[in-house]
Order: sequence, then structure tokens, then C-alpha cells
Amino acid sequence: MTSYADPEQRIQFLQLHKKVIQEHQLSVMVNDSISRQRKFIDQTIKKLISSLRSFCFLNTWYPRISMSDITLFLQSSIYHHEKNQIVDNPSSLPYQTNITISINTFLRSIHNYMNSFLKCVVVYFDSPRPDIVFNPCDKPLSFFASSTFPSLFGYCWCVEQGISYVEALIQLLEIQTSNYSINSSEFRNSFIRDIIRQFLHMSEVQNYLRMALFTDY
Repeated sequence: MTSYADPEQRIQFLQLHKKVIQEHQLSVMVNDSISRQRKFIDQTIKKLISSLRSFCFLNTWYPRISMSDITLFLQSSIYHHEKNQIVDNPSSLPYQTNITISINTFLRSIHNYMNSFLKCVVVYFDSPRPDIVFNPCDKPLSFFASSTFPSLFGYCWCVEQGISYVEALIQLLEIQTSNYSINSSEFRNSFIRDIIRQFLHMSEVQNYLRMALFTDY
């Protein structure tokens, strides 16, 4: 024969069941809210990085080129993305899987091997190389200083990335001063000058210095 629980136990069971359902519904609502907020934050960060990239790259070079150069750039395949599609992550690049995995691995671990990477940067720019034009920049170093190098640090979109960017600059200076005297023409004409100039533009330190020098205390 079937055994039925007494009324009090049935009431307790129904109350517990109701509470479980309520907790589950609340959990679903909270998870949905977190998911929406995370998506909003991701989109906001992407927009912020895009704006910083434009400020870091385009605002740096547009004042230095002529109207004809600007027109040439706006009509180029680089601007219209006719030749190469811009992707959100390396996994979407049109390469074999082993290549995209290697690129992802490199980018994820680069900060662990930053010192070795920076030594490679010094060797590259101190060695003879063909001058490939990166429109609207006039030389590879300009493109590296205003786009490639800052992009490794997310264009300093947050404090932590900004600190990493400055620490990398200091390491570059230390490596370069171990090769050349800071007073030598080799050092003054080296790639580090462009990178430091780009940092000053990107951080707007010059505006702070200008205000500090012309402010009466």
C-alpha cells in the first residue's frame, strides 16, 4: 500500500519546493543580468580601445601630412579594408589553425617574455632593413611607435596596461643605453626617440608640463 506523509510534512515539502523554484528563478535572473552587463562592458572596452587607437595613431600623423596624402589614405585599400579584412581576434585570421594558435599563444604570453621581446625590437631597429611605407606613416618605425607597440598594451586603456607600457619603455631605454651613450648621436637618432615622443603624445604629459611651467603657485 502507498504511504502518504502527514499534512505537516507535505506542507514543509511544498514550502521547500517553492523556495527551490524561487532560488532557481533568481539565479537565472542574476546570471542573465551578469551576462548582459559583461557584454556591455566588453563592448565599452572595445569602443574605448578603438578611440584610443584613433587618438594614438591618426591624431599623431594627420597634422603632419598634406591634404593630398590624406586623400590618398582615405581612398586606399587600407582604409576601405578591400584587401585584408579586420578581425576581432587572431583565431579569425585566414591562416591554418596551428598558425592562429601560435599567434594567440604569443600574444597571451608576451608579457612573460617582454624583456626578450624588447631586445628583439632593439636588434631589429638597429639593423639595416628595407623602408616599407605604412600609410599614413612615412617609415616602419613611425607605424611601430604609434600603432604596433601601443597595441600590445591595449593602448593603455586601463591603469595596469599603462603601467606595463611605461615599464616596457624603461626597459627599452636601459637596453639602448647599454649599447650607446645617452649623449651620443647614435642614441639621439635611434628608434627610442620616436617611441618616447609617441608616449608623450599618448599620455598628454606635454599638456601637464605646459600647465605646470606656466602656472603661478
